[in-house]
Amino acid sequence: MSVHPALRSCVLVTWLLVGAFASPAVVGIATAEAGNVNTTAVPDREPSMVSAVEVLETSGDANDSVVADDARFETVVRSDGDREVRVVVSRDDRYQASSDLMATGPSPEFDLGSVPNAAGVWTVYAAENATHAAEPAEGARLERWGEAEARLLVANTSAVSAKRADSYWQSSRRVWRGSDRFLKSDRVAADADAVWTLYELSDGGPIRLGAVTLDENAEVVVDTSRLDGRYVVVSEEGRVLRFDREGRVVERTPVSDEAALRRAAVTVSTQDLTVATENASVATRPTTLKFDSNRAQYTVTVRADGLSTAELGRMVDGSRPVERGDDVAIRVTPERGRVRLNLSGVERGRYVLNIVVTDSTADASVPVVRFGEQDVAAAFTTRVHTTGEGGVVRVPIRLRNADRATVSIGSPAVNYHTTAEVVDTDGDGVVLLTMNAWLAGRSVAANERAYAATDGRVRDVTLHTDPVASPPLDVANYPLALSVRGREKHAGLVAVQNRSVKRPRTLTAPAADYAELDSVEAVRAANDRGPLTSDTTVADGDVAVLELRAPGLVGWLAANPPDDADVTDAFVDGVASSDSFSVQVRERDPAPNEPPARLDLRSTAAADGFRVVTDTRNGTVFLVVDTARAVLRKPNGATRTLGPADDLQTNLTVGRTNGALDGQRTAVADWQIVERRVTVDGPRHVRPASCQRIMGQSTLAPGTSLHLRVHGTDGRTVALPETSVESTGRFDGTANFSDVEPNTTLAVSPHNERGPTATVRVVDRSPAAVRLRNQSAGVSGIHIDAVRLPAGGFVVVYDASGFDVVGVSERLDAGVRRDVRIPLDRRPNESFTAVAVPHADTDGDGRFDGPAVDISFHRSCDVVTASASIGRANASAVRRPDSTTPETGHRPIQSLTVEAPASASDPARRTPNVREAQNNRSADANRPVPTGETPSALHRSRADRLFVLGVVLVVVAGSALLGRRAR
Repeated sequence: MSVHPALRSCVLVTWLLVGAFASPAVVGIATAEAGNVNTTAVPDREPSMVSAVEVLETSGDANDSVVADDARFETVVRSDGDREVRVVVSRDDRYQASSDLMATGPSPEFDLGSVPNAAGVWTVYAAENATHAAEPAEGARLERWGEAEARLLVANTSAVSAKRADSYWQSSRRVWRGSDRFLKSDRVAADADAVWTLYELSDGGPIRLGAVTLDENAEVVVDTSRLDGRYVVVSEEGRVLRFDREGRVVERTPVSDEAALRRAAVTVSTQDLTVATENASVATRPTTLKFDSNRAQYTVTVRADGLSTAELGRMVDGSRPVERGDDVAIRVTPERGRVRLNLSGVERGRYVLNIVVTDSTADASVPVVRFGEQDVAAAFTTRVHTTGEGGVVRVPIRLRNADRATVSIGSPAVNYHTTAEVVDTDGDGVVLLTMNAWLAGRSVAANERAYAATDGRVRDVTLHTDPVASPPLDVANYPLALSVRGREKHAGLVAVQNRSVKRPRTLTAPAADYAELDSVEAVRAANDRGPLTSDTTVADGDVAVLELRAPGLVGWLAANPPDDADVTDAFVDGVASSDSFSVQVRERDPAPNEPPARLDLRSTAAADGFRVVTDTRNGTVFLVVDTARAVLRKPNGATRTLGPADDLQTNLTVGRTNGALDGQRTAVADWQIVERRVTVDGPRHVRPASCQRIMGQSTLAPGTSLHLRVHGTDGRTVALPETSVESTGRFDGTANFSDVEPNTTLAVSPHNERGPTATVRVVDRSPAAVRLRNQSAGVSGIHIDAVRLPAGGFVVVYDASGFDVVGVSERLDAGVRRDVRIPLDRRPNESFTAVAVPHADTDGDGRFDGPAVDISFHRSCDVVTASASIGRANASAVRRPDSTTPETGHRPIQSLTVEAPASASDPARRTPNVREAQNNRSADANRPVPTGETPSALHRSRADRLFVLGVVLVVVAGSALLGRRAR
């Protein structure tokens, strides 16, 4: 048979038509010119004589690059040598003995007749040299094993039929990847067995992909499972083919016609598919399959292991059985994107629905669980739920094997009874139901608004009694019940209590934090971890947060604003018009005969200086005020801003007017605006080193970032240490004075804040040091080998396990002290690790007042410490270890400095991090303690003593020997 010229230049990659479609013709994509060979160099191999391998057909109607799937074909290896040749024919690059073909000889032959589903792209590999031509190892890379290769297209010879395709190859339309598309020539006689070419249209121009081989009827089915893009088919004559809705050629145009290319193109797209259930765990109640796809209409099949076709048919609403297998089919449309599932007739258990789109590659798996009523559980996390009059009560609910439950609140006996259904929308088994006691029972509409849910939704709220005559709900106990499908699962109680109005609390925060305090989560976090701090003074310009604890106010506020209203605006409008609540911030002590000015909430809010944050969980309302923008208004309409020395009072009144709340209760809290001021402690002595401490007191809110300026008499800036205000109002920063000469006087002042200037003098003092060895605790306590204090102070002993103070020395003067006895607070029952820390007598009162007051000494930014093991001792224990005491713990202490205060006016400092200091202590046992004395003045090792004793013995023995000789 003659070979068509088009087949000589095809680059082949085949779309295989297998499985249910047993008889479509092959669609190929060319990957190499027929007969072309890639010669692969193999490392450490003898020089190859193989130059090429070719395929010669011995039966069938194919040619030397395309053979039929039932053909016998011969391979010819071109070689300049006479060694035996081995040929492997494989579908991929990895050798598989069970599926690949292999033979030896100069022209090995192969038979495809016994190979199932042989259609597709194969590669022929050839190698010689008996050493390396042995059978490749299982899974070996054939392109490395072979010395030459050629591509081979195996064509399917079966005739095709449009009935076996999903649809037609239609130009100017989108088809879905994975579908089989039928196309046919308009010239059956001329195009029988013709080979057309498939091109992909890309931005850089058409890309030739491969051959489309027609059968004797000039028909072919194209498998699109490996396509994704825009494609055209070109005839043997080089004409672009356009196909109609039945896949028939209706136009042939030159390939140079770009408009024709666009008209003839078919777009292959990948379908996305997501399938989920409304509730994965169901009992007898039906659930819903929800389909979501980028495709409007499609058909899917559904299969589930353990379920027959009949059971699936009853379960899946609107399904129909397929011809073969246990699947059922569903047609999904925009109107039918939700399919009802009814598991009532299915046995208890877990099933996985495997869903496959019939004409694309899209699929999904959905688990569903069918359980019985005995598996259902619903409960309140606690039985009693409380709130104040008009407050918001929170009722957490847990569900198991159910996605909804009915809640009953109240009863006819208390003249209020409501039922509502709660739905677990996210499937986590938890729903938080909230009831607004301010709204509940006012009317049918208000009662519906009274109920809401977090992590779920509330529906079918029904008021079974008449509206409450005098809302809000009276103080009483309201029965609570939870049921699933009419069966009660749990009972509880909602207790509405007559809570008194608590005194408002004033908190303060740095001015820079106002913008962040805009949600209840932010306010809670700032209150729990800082910088929000309770205080009765607020620095001018800082943030004041007024905490109003009145559950009824929270319920009233939640009830009044529309859904889209700002809660701050609702609060301002409501307070101005409400007969139930009064909230005022006003002057506490105005001038004689002058009414007090009040905080104008509306004007302050308009200036972005006031906002309201509600905490429903705790029945609290926070009024966040930026004091720099706050506006005070007098009764005559005059306004002014807040300033230092303004004494203010927060007044919260809850009363019964027009049937609101029983009684009238008022709570007040006084607070004051103070001047922003930063005062640096001084005078103070520091060393010419890093980490020298500068401390002081501030009126600013805790957490405020401070910058200090240290400068010389000439005005030159020496350092700009940064620190922050602590909860006590103190600040403690460090500066580096390494480049400052001793005996230099410096000035320290706050940077960008008001405050006086303090002096700091740089002096060259020796740092603190302490030494402690392993020992047993005697009746008199433990002993410190030596300590040096730059200023008067104490040696404090901590238990390393809990860092509790277990012993304190008497007050020691500045200088070096040896053998310092420290009594322990208690006799140890077992050994423990002691950490000795020298502290300054900061306040000069002669007694240790704790590490926060009497600060520890530092060196190189770390606390000066020494640690040792303290063993248990009996009452007869010696007073201190003798010379035979093991010295494994005897090592000089890491000296960590910051100079002690020079006077009793020095302030408290933070608690030292003893654990960090212990972990970082030096292991250098030869490091001298810088006391000005030799190391032996404080410590002499056993080796030193033994050496001296040895010298004495040698001298004595030598003298005796000389005396004997003299005699």
